[in-house]
Amino acid sequence: MVQPCSSCLNEHLTVELTDFQGEKLCAECLAEKRTSPLKKVLLSPLGIAALVAVVVPLGLHYTQESSVTENGVLVAGHFRDFVAIGAGGLAVVLALVLGVRGRGPTGLRWGVALALVLAGAYHLVRGFGLDRSQPQAVVAQVAPPAEVACANETPGGCEKPCDGGDGDACNTLGAALVEGLGGLEKDVARSVAVFEKGCAAREARACGNAGQVLASRGGPGDEARALELWKKGCELGHGRSCNEVGAFLDNAKGADADPVAARGMFQKACEAKSAEGCKNLAILLKTGRGGERDEARALGLYQQACEAGQPEACNSLALSYQEGQGVAQDEAKAVELYEKACTGELPRGCTNLAEMLNAGQGTPKDPTRARELLERACTNDFARACDVLGLLFLTDRGPGRDEARGVALFQKACDGGFMNSCVNLGLCYRDGTGVERDLDRTVAAFTKGCDAHNGKSCALLGLQLASTDPVRARPLLKEACEARFDQTCAALKGLGKKKVATAKRKKR
Repeated sequence: MVQPCSSCLNEHLTVELTDFQGEKLCAECLAEKRTSPLKKVLLSPLGIAALVAVVVPLGLHYTQESSVTENGVLVAGHFRDFVAIGAGGLAVVLALVLGVRGRGPTGLRWGVALALVLAGAYHLVRGFGLDRSQPQAVVAQVAPPAEVACANETPGGCEKPCDGGDGDACNTLGAALVEGLGGLEKDVARSVAVFEKGCAAREARACGNAGQVLASRGGPGDEARALELWKKGCELGHGRSCNEVGAFLDNAKGADADPVAARGMFQKACEAKSAEGCKNLAILLKTGRGGERDEARALGLYQQACEAGQPEACNSLALSYQEGQGVAQDEAKAVELYEKACTGELPRGCTNLAEMLNAGQGTPKDPTRARELLERACTNDFARACDVLGLLFLTDRGPGRDEARGVALFQKACDGGFMNSCVNLGLCYRDGTGVERDLDRTVAAFTKGCDAHNGKSCALLGLQLASTDPVRARPLLKEACEARFDQTCAALKGLGKKKVATAKRKKR
């Protein structure tokens, strides 16, 4: 055996070797001797596995995001990157095993292991949504104070970082000023300036919040400035800002209206995970405003927005299932979706659910719960709920009948702008149901509905005035007759006969 190898081999072997075995093992031993200790550690199976676990999350992501809106301005956000969580945890475990059982000098081995543990821990923190460098603008969120370093004690601690150009700190400080949180006095005017500072530092959520505050303030020039800020927020990837720009373009009057551009903005908002944007895009697709109708896609977007917790989308989807519009009719599914809309505090959803519960459509009859839901929706000033509840009190054949309460609810609904309730109110005063007969109030109720272009109100007003004010009644009856409202054509003919009879009497 070659002499230079003897010391190397003797470290490992205590048995005699053949010349061939000795030469082979000698070469392997010398090669190992020439390998640097760091390479020994890193290129071991444990080292390679730990390195892979550290590198994978840098290029591969699987995230889940959620948001909660409060008071129309603050949107709390949370996200999880499951690749970073899994790989980071694995890297920490492998690094610790490498430190205990790996190859190479002990001190160097543990140094490498510690570095890998820190890298794995970083991925774990980032995966659980605590890394402030994570670009959250696409999630359309405002981080709650507890998630921002400067707000660990109070949001007031964000002032210095904000002055130093930290947009995230400005956003948190602005949110605290809007609500008067963290020991700060409520100062909406100052919040706008702070949000704008954050927006200038390219914090997309601050742009969106500045626009929101300005739009709700409604002062001179506020709307135009809000639109500018929302446009910038949208450019930076803030979904809620894109939705606000789309809503402005869709609802604008005259030359400013642009439903085609609104579609594009709602599309951007939806892609940035704004449930409101998905719902608004669905409305345009279903109605064909700003482009071609696409009911199938609209239903898919309603579903997406509903699953993200947008109650109006749940209500619209429920209506499609209830009436079989674009999908197979499924009343049980409609009830399930109305329930979800109602849970989301949408009075319209609660009212629709109550009507199905009262009728036993898609669910066993439950008039008691139906009334409870209607009471709640009516208390929240949803006029149609008051009207439906009023009808229940008037049509109940048992001890729940309360005509006076029904009339009071019709009055509330009529005053709240639900014109069918003006019809019901007028009929109660005309017939003396729950109140004393009062023809003046009858005419007043029908007139209010008719002035709001409610056809039935106009027809009933024409019938009511036929005997007392034929001049005013005639055009109302003519229009109602053309629309085929009951009794109006006969009443109109009666007015014609009276006119002939009056003319004959004048000739005599």
